[in-house]
Amino acid sequence: SECAIQLYGDLSQFYERLGMIEKAIEYSDSALEVSRRIGGTLESDIWRFRTQIYANHGRTAEAFACLDSAYEAIRYGMEDPDTALLLAVTDAERANIILSLNPSPDSVNLAVSLLENIIKSSGDHDHTEYLGAYGQALYLQGHKAEGIGIMESALRRMCEFGDLEFTYLETRRLIEIYNAEKMYDKASALYKGRIEAI
Repeated sequence: SECAIQLYGDLSQFYERLGMIEKAIEYSDSALEVSRRIGGTLESDIWRFRTQIYANHGRTAEAFACLDSAYEAIRYGMEDPDTALLLAVTDAERANIILSLNPSPDSVNLAVSLLENIIKSSGDHDHTEYLGAYGQALYLQGHKAEGIGIMESALRRMCEFGDLEFTYLETRRLIEIYNAEKMYDKASALYKGRIEAI
């Protein structure tokens, strides 16, 4: 059932956070097995979460292979009727991984293209969660002021939403950019502000 998939998925994420990658993959395999038995329910989500297991441990080729499997599950499986949203989320994962790899200019351009497509085609869906990556990509393209401004806006919105995980990720992303630009006052103020918010 869907509950079993979610349980195996949660266990997989738990073991990944403990650094027990093989155990995380085992539980991910169990989630996939149950998903396939009941017609592919949540299969693309399982592949995306598995992507993070590999990406967080420097196994980039395997992470991209998981994203390809997520695409397949969305396009050919018995997935949620909102395939456009699922494909957008998968493209955002791909863009984030690209941006985490000290990317070449062509790779940055690909990330910008993926993220711009998501933002343009998101319709009524709020795209705040993609803006930090988009700002980082613009920054890496050389549009530094625009990119930093978008990243700052994304962080403010995440704080307003109360989303702790995305707030942490966007804070870290922005502090790295501030430090690269020697904007130490801003980095320090942001760090201090996040500590005080805890």
